[in-house]
Amino acid sequence: MRYRKDKEQTPLYIDKTAASKLLRLFEYEFEALCIIKHVHPKTPENKKERRKYGDKETLYLRQDIDYLRKDALAETMREKRSWKWKMQKITGLQDEVRLRKAKEHYKTILKKQERLVDETLLEIFPTFEDALSTLDDTLSFVFFFSTVSKNDRIGTELIDECRELSRDFLETVTKHGLIEKAFISVKGLYLECAIRGSPARWVMPHTPAHDVPGYAEPEILGAFLLLHTRKLHFVLHHLKKTLGDRTPEKRLFSGKRVFFSREVPSKALRCIVASLGGEAGWDGPDSPFPAAAENTTHEVVDRTQIESAVLGRKYTQPQWVVDCLNASQVLDENKYAPGQHLPPHASPFEAEDSFALVKKKRGMQITDRHGHVVKTSLELHEDIKYETSEDEELEMTAMEPRDRKLYKKLKRKDRMGTTKR
Repeated sequence: MRYRKDKEQTPLYIDKTAASKLLRLFEYEFEALCIIKHVHPKTPENKKERRKYGDKETLYLRQDIDYLRKDALAETMREKRSWKWKMQKITGLQDEVRLRKAKEHYKTILKKQERLVDETLLEIFPTFEDALSTLDDTLSFVFFFSTVSKNDRIGTELIDECRELSRDFLETVTKHGLIEKAFISVKGLYLECAIRGSPARWVMPHTPAHDVPGYAEPEILGAFLLLHTRKLHFVLHHLKKTLGDRTPEKRLFSGKRVFFSREVPSKALRCIVASLGGEAGWDGPDSPFPAAAENTTHEVVDRTQIESAVLGRKYTQPQWVVDCLNASQVLDENKYAPGQHLPPHASPFEAEDSFALVKKKRGMQITDRHGHVVKTSLELHEDIKYETSEDEELEMTAMEPRDRKLYKKLKRKDRMGTTKR
């Protein structure tokens, strides 16, 4: 008796090499396409299904690859690659007329790619609020690459675009006084602004110029840059349209002129002063006022002694600007005078209901950032003990019975040893 063979089902998953061949793309082009279209690798939950693919680590859903095959962006990437090769060939032939025409056509392909990326972003973030929810990564990425030294691996045009976008974004948030919090760390200066009640946090690196490491693939970085720059273009356009020319009338530093000495990295601090309504000057040709200006109220220095102090001018250290922003008030300049031991610089990004002081003597009161008493440190100590006992119970439930018995015996011995001491 003959049995009819069942038709072979198409596999649910496909590895990266097969997917890139199916799309007629190189692997780095396929990865760039997945980054832009937000297609992520998937791991089969079923162990039997996982064994079918052997040692192939990176797997994608066949359904996602079929979706990418119909997408116009894949065709644009193939066209971009072919015209890039044609331009290299024409450059070797030294035909200027054909080379000029090829460059013009290549620019049209790049514009078409940007338009398709914009359409993809509108699919992923249909509203402005959706775009604001993931603005942190976009800002950190763009601000980091604005400090990268120009090189041929990434392209000078993308780096110039990052610098222009970061400058434009800082001008917009400082003009309307949107910067609310800041924190100085080893990585750089963290800033946070509120756009429509949604906080956006990013870091501005201290180092003026970075180099791209050799192991980083420029095509992958270019895909991330293209995605984030187009997204920031959209956010900035919508932000300028909604805010208009309205600016707050009176702010914290209104009427104050702050000059930054040449040893102070003042780019980010100048933005804070401008956001608070003050006027910032620095040691440079583009400064709005010089160091010898008579109506300068404050001078920020990073040295222990002042050689020739100006009467009527208050001298502070850079932390004073950041702490004034976080405290929402003008703090005493004498505590931040040159050579003084600075107050502790606490991060303002903690939760509002967190304790301001954790490591205190037992019996002392714990207050939040507004000075309200939350609880005593004795109560806090009891809470910590309760949380640790809960964690131990969870760990014990995950153990084997034999290991759980041994763990209890060791804990009992440890407890007896502490009581004897």
